[in-house]
Amino acid sequence: MSTTTTTAVSTIEQTTLAALPSLIGMAFAGKGAGLNVTIQSGIATADSDVAAAVDHLVAEFSTAESSNPLLAESIAAAQQVAAALGLQLPTEAEITEGVKKSACDLLNGFKAPAANT
Repeated sequence: MSTTTTTAVSTIEQTTLAALPSLIGMAFAGKGAGLNVTIQSGIATADSDVAAAVDHLVAEFSTAESSNPLLAESIAAAQQVAAALGLQLPTEAEITEGVKKSACDLLNGFKAPAANT
């Protein structure tokens, strides 16, 4: 390519790149609000789904523990060893609550900030 052709191509590239953000803005104008509503709805649904899933896991574990004496004895023995070592283990309720709160905190990171009124 000659110097003149190279300069012309470079000028076209710069002009195109400079105009690109406004072209993208025009292409997606007005579509963000609907997408935001969909995303926020999905986050709220995911939060309740996580809580329901954790409750289901707790129920399944309780069923397994009550139907399997060896599992129940193993858990009790592990708790006794921990107590003998001076360790304080969290209760099932504390673990469940912690998992639910962690999931909620994570999902809240994706929520849109509340508008100041």
